[in-house]
Amino acid sequence: MLKNKIIILTGATDGIGKQTAFMFAQNGANLILHKKYNEKGNQIKDDIIV
Repeated sequence: MLKNKIIILTGATDGIGKQTAFMFAQNGANLILHKKYNEKGNQIKDDIIV
């Protein structure tokens, strides 16, 4: 259902936003993650891309 959809997600470095990012990625979505803190943003990106 989400395969090849582009989703812009804010708040993806913690809590519900982080879990949502993983769920979207697992279902084939292409994510654009807005981040406030560079280090946390890069970590979640690396965790998703595994």
